[in-house]
Formats: sequence, C-alpha cells, structure tokens
Amino acid sequence: MPLPFWSNVQSHFENEEPIYKALFEITFDFPTILARPATDVKLQLENARSISLPLTPDIEVKTQRFKFSTRAFVTLPTQTHIQDLKIKHNLNQNDKGAVYIWNALKAWYDLVWNSQTGETHYKKEIIGNIIVNQHDKKGKVIRRVTYRNAQIVGISGFDLSWDDTTEILECESGFVCDWFEDLYIS
Repeated sequence: MPLPFWSNVQSHFENEEPIYKALFEITFDFPTILARPATDVKLQLENARSISLPLTPDIEVKTQRFKFSTRAFVTLPTQTHIQDLKIKHNLNQNDKGAVYIWNALKAWYDLVWNSQTGETHYKKEIIGNIIVNQHDKKGKVIRRVTYRNAQIVGISGFDLSWDDTTEILECESGFVCDWFEDLYIS
C-alpha cells in the first residue's frame, strides 16, 4: 500500500506537464509600407530569441482614512498601452554580408525617424503587429499574445570588445503598442 502522501497528491493522477520557457515563436507583422518579403518574416521568427510578456501591470492603491484606520482601494490602470516590450535577437550576416535582422529592424525604425534624412511617417504607416505563440512539447499553442499597433521605439547599439573573443553579437529592440489580445486556455 502506498504512503498516504503519494495517494493524496492530486497532480500524480492528472498527468500534469511543465511549461517550458523555450517553447515559443515570435512573428513580426511589419508595417505594410516596408513590404518585407516572407523570407524576412521567417528569418525574424528564427532569430527572435527572448521576450518578456508585460501584460499585467501593477495597479495603484489609494487609501481612505478615518482617524487611526485606513481602507485600501485599487484604482483604475494608469495606462493601458504596453510601453516596455523588449525582444532580443540573434545577429548573423548572409552570404552578401548583410546583417539582415538588424537591417529589417532598422528599416522599421527609419519609418519613425530616419537619422540620415530626417524623414518621418504617419502612425498608420509605422504600425505593425507582434504575435507570440507559446506552445507545449507537441506544438499545441497554449497561449497567443498579439501586440496590436506596435511601433518600434529603439534598437540597442552594438557593443564591440576584444575582451571576450567567444561572444556573438546580438541586439535588443524595444516596442510600444496600443493594445493587445491575450488568448489562453482556462
């Protein structure tokens, strides 16, 4: 007869599976004005290697006082857009010497502000979508987050150094988006 501990642990009977941090894909829906080919979108998917999903910002608490006692009330969100969306990317060059991941991100950034020409565009021309699919070991999507009206706000610079000759260059892009869809199984 098994010990009571083992027969009382519910998860032993439900065959639960852990959620792996590395089972996800990020798809970029670039602004239409860029007309990026499907190969660029696929290469972005293959090289976007990490993301945080900032979907539940802290909500402020306000208090009321009566003499020596207080009551706490949660307020409404102070902002509903996502401002701190960061994605890390691997950087590689193709056989022509182009750093294609950075080039695609820079083309998007140049729509916002081109530092070489001073050119800018309307919001409707610079927005895209970022879709994050989190899946299980068999590929079943268990959560899909779609960041809508995403605008690129920055690309990290290149940190070059002779200190560690084994490091491979990477970059981080930052985005802001107006709203998001968070779909998951409940």
